[in-house]
Amino acid sequence: EIVAHFLPSYVELHNYTPANNSQQKRTNWETLNRKVFKRFDFNIPSNIVNGIILCKPGVIEIVLYNLRVKILNYKKKEDEESESDAKSEPGQWNGAPPNAYYPN
Repeated sequence: EIVAHFLPSYVELHNYTPANNSQQKRTNWETLNRKVFKRFDFNIPSNIVNGIILCKPGVIEIVLYNLRVKILNYKKKEDEESESDAKSEPGQWNGAPPNAYYPN
């Protein structure tokens, strides 16, 4: 829900079922890693996911802090890119598109 608040187009909340058992919690975290977090280069390792599921003290706080930093950096980069696009003149070439292929 936190990611959905800041990046609503990235999260489809219907993919995550409310969970009380460990396996469903793990499935939800794996889905977040696979479908959402990878889009802004964030990953929660399985040992940390285990710590979250087992409610180990301090684990979720570290994850939330790192997630916050990652989202803020991603949003800042996104804003800078949209500002540079807005400053360019229509029809002006601004460089190669992301992931452009250039043969050797």
